[in-house]
Amino acid sequence: MRIITSLLVVLALGAGCRTQTPHGDAPPVVRPITRDILTEMFETSPWDLSRPMVWGYFFISRSRASLQGARAHLESLGYEFVSLHEFEGGTGKPTLTLQMRRVESHTVDSLLERNELLYGVASQFRLDSYDGMDVGPVELERDLNLRGSAGRAVQQTD
Repeated sequence: MRIITSLLVVLALGAGCRTQTPHGDAPPVVRPITRDILTEMFETSPWDLSRPMVWGYFFISRSRASLQGARAHLESLGYEFVSLHEFEGGTGKPTLTLQMRRVESHTVDSLLERNELLYGVASQFRLDSYDGMDVGPVELERDLNLRGSAGRAVQQTD
């Protein structure tokens, strides 16, 4: 469960989603986040996404060092570190997910640009993928922070 109750663009719309192939170590299939997907998200969101929102961005890699490099780079651009989680994706090899976040306002066009930048970061640091985003209201984030660690759904780890 993530710290933000959100539109899970990655899961709900299949955007930027990394899926396992049936051939073991074959490269993952990545579906890019398209204008149509973002337009649908903006039209169906329960929130006004043009207002400041908490945007979470997700990256996947088997290399902790690569994710740490991407993290440092993104922090230099104003993103905040949320979590780094390890899981086994059915291949027997551990995989890591890095979550970064930033409070920002978007239009469909600005979010398309943001995603292009983040696909570029994934490529630059040789990550398996930029896995998409989620979004939630700033007020919800503030409420979760006020409840303290007992109310947090995601642990922050280094």
